[in-house]
Amino acid sequence: MQLDWLRTFVAVVDHHGFSAASDAIYRSQSRVSAHVAALEKELGAVLIDRQLRPVELTDYGRAFISSARRILEEIESGQSAVDAVDGLMTGSVTLGTYPSAGAAFVPGLLRSAMDEFPDVRIGLAERATWALDEALASGSVDLALRPLRPVSRFPDLRHRVLWRERLQLVVPPGHPLADGDEPVPLAAIGNDDLIVTGNDFKHDSEPYAALVERGIAPRVVHCSDQPQTLVQLVQAGLGLGLTNELALRIALTDGVRLREVADPHLLRHVGVFWNAQRQPSRATQALLELILRVPLPEGMIDVRRRLDVVAGGAPELAVVAG
Repeated sequence: MQLDWLRTFVAVVDHHGFSAASDAIYRSQSRVSAHVAALEKELGAVLIDRQLRPVELTDYGRAFISSARRILEEIESGQSAVDAVDGLMTGSVTLGTYPSAGAAFVPGLLRSAMDEFPDVRIGLAERATWALDEALASGSVDLALRPLRPVSRFPDLRHRVLWRERLQLVVPPGHPLADGDEPVPLAAIGNDDLIVTGNDFKHDSEPYAALVERGIAPRVVHCSDQPQTLVQLVQAGLGLGLTNELALRIALTDGVRLREVADPHLLRHVGVFWNAQRQPSRATQALLELILRVPLPEGMIDVRRRLDVVAGGAPELAVVAG
């Protein structure tokens, strides 16, 4: 059994298909198919149901995927231990993120990472909040930046809070709330059509949940996880927008008015998450440590706390509770 077969198999699982895996690992699709076929022949079992779109694991595949990941993790851990003798930092880390953090925080983070450990390969996976949780649970990402809400349904995920930010109201031109400079009472938006961030406003929209908790039954007409889309919908007069401050810092907001909300506790908290059941590589620990000290986006309220450290100064992901 060859390690390349395992890497290719895991890539097909993580990217939900042979073609996407081919792009991700820079191999031809025929080579990807050949690797998986060779692995299946070695094991004497079909691991992937190729008749489904996207492809899915068979019962044999589900039984084997955890072992494949553990083998690859052990190999990388061993390589890191060897490199550590010479003080080298190598390996690969996949960082999950959501759109506004991906645009406003991640580029500077990656620039710092390139300067501090240039031989570490950092991959990005931009996904919805619920999908980030699933990726952490499955091991397809090592760390993830995401809002603390909605609360994860995976008990093994741990986190550290990085920053908090205000939620802001986006008002279309000509709307009565477009005038004035005082913060807008939440009750004033209760009768308007509302556009919020998220993929499904009843399940993963932080603004929607915050309003419901305050006794407001918002009339949501649109939901989008892309800040610019939300702004454009508001500009078209389709409703008021409610989203986080960082999202509006990366969007073009010409033609709309941004208003503060008169509730000092209406805040988004953002953290870095990991899976406590997975052994972190030295590279993963180094990236986490970097996340906890690089500059945050302008306007974010820094609430980072120092992690416990293990020998060598690296954060101990496995023992720190969220």
